[in-house]
Amino acid sequence: MAYTSIHTIRTNRAGRRAVSRRKMPTLSRTMKQRSSTSGSISKKYAVDGKPPTMLDLLEKSNKLKSKWNRLNVEHTAFLTKREMAKKYTRQVRNYINEEHNRREHEKYRQKKLTQQRKKDTWE
Repeated sequence: MAYTSIHTIRTNRAGRRAVSRRKMPTLSRTMKQRSSTSGSISKKYAVDGKPPTMLDLLEKSNKLKSKWNRLNVEHTAFLTKREMAKKYTRQVRNYINEEHNRREHEKYRQKKLTQQRKKDTWE
């Protein structure tokens, strides 16, 4: 296996610069490894240790399509429910915030009113 070394410059504890070397496999080696594994993809789909026939693949494809269709119907229903809940939640949150702001404003108004009354009684 061919290696290439990578030099990195770092500082050691004494504050001096030090060069460290790491050995990395060359690019051509990693490409060879990848290309050699690409031929074994059909092993994943093997039926009884043999490559799958067209009928096996069609059966698997139809099974996956029907599963996807079932999940898609459920997912669409979930998305519509989530959108409706989001609108309702937003309305409720706005209502709660408005009520809170109205109460705070009323408190502030009452406080100012009592301060004004106190001023009036002292004069």
